[in-house]
Amino acid sequence: MRSFTEQNPAVTAANKALTARAVAWAVAQMRRENASVRGVARQLRVAWRTVWTHVEAELQRREQDPGRFDGVEVLGVDEHLWHHVSTKPVADGGRGPKELTGMVDLTRDATGRVRARLLDLVPGRSSKAYADWIKERDEQFRAGVKIASS
Repeated sequence: MRSFTEQNPAVTAANKALTARAVAWAVAQMRRENASVRGVARQLRVAWRTVWTHVEAELQRREQDPGRFDGVEVLGVDEHLWHHVSTKPVADGGRGPKELTGMVDLTRDATGRVRARLLDLVPGRSSKAYADWIKERDEQFRAGVKIASS
């Protein structure tokens, strides 16, 4: 009996435990179904860390894509308390910023359905956090926004 190992980067990157398809599914579950990392890990029958390692890398890749802001005509904002107790700094295992402002694309598609896609989350829960985020976008983005909540 013989065995062999083949690595196909179109299926999964070297030294990774989840396929590209599984990572895309996991991100979609978190975005559209409000699934937690723990819930996705349970469904995939892998450890929390396995899911988070792959999902975090994918989210960082998507964050660097300037095309994620294309076509935004209606901009929404949502101030959010992420968690209520944050006693430790992030470096010591704390949870990160407690208050966040989320920017959401509320543009309707060709069928009239609202996209409702999260564009970004920034620390702070204020109009300043929102205004600073808008100032950081390029002129093309700002010119394309027809309606912005305040």
